[in-house]
Amino acid sequence: MRQSREWKKHLRQNVRELHRAMILSCDDLMLSIFDEQLGDKHQLIHQKAVAYLFNQAVELVSIDVNVVLDFGFWSKTERREAQKYFSDRGIVAELHYMNAPDVQIKQQLQMRKLEIKRGDSKAYYIEDEMQNYLDSKFEEPTDDEGSAWVNFVRVF
Repeated sequence: MRQSREWKKHLRQNVRELHRAMILSCDDLMLSIFDEQLGDKHQLIHQKAVAYLFNQAVELVSIDVNVVLDFGFWSKTERREAQKYFSDRGIVAELHYMNAPDVQIKQQLQMRKLEIKRGDSKAYYIEDEMQNYLDSKFEEPTDDEGSAWVNFVRVF
């Protein structure tokens, strides 16, 4: 199995090549500017980063560049707001939900933790308790959201 950073790199390269797309990631933007631990300012800065990347996406689409927003879109409300934002600007947005087995997700998270500890990756280090809390907050997309489901059985 590839290391998680290699998997993400591979996926990004394929998306860029196959769809002529620019990938915009809120986590990448925030981690390139700020330390991992922003404390109580994290949510505010995250909202500003999302707004900035939404604007960048509109600009890129205006020059015929496809855009992939590598965001969590954790709630139905967030997904609907994003779709409305782009629809109001004449842009058709598609939601692609990547579903992987829990065991695979846990393996990838463990690999990410090791990469962070070794200094091989700049990503958010998430303790198991926090991961459980975050998982409980995620709202899986429903059929009425027009999602395209991508089910991963195995990652390389």
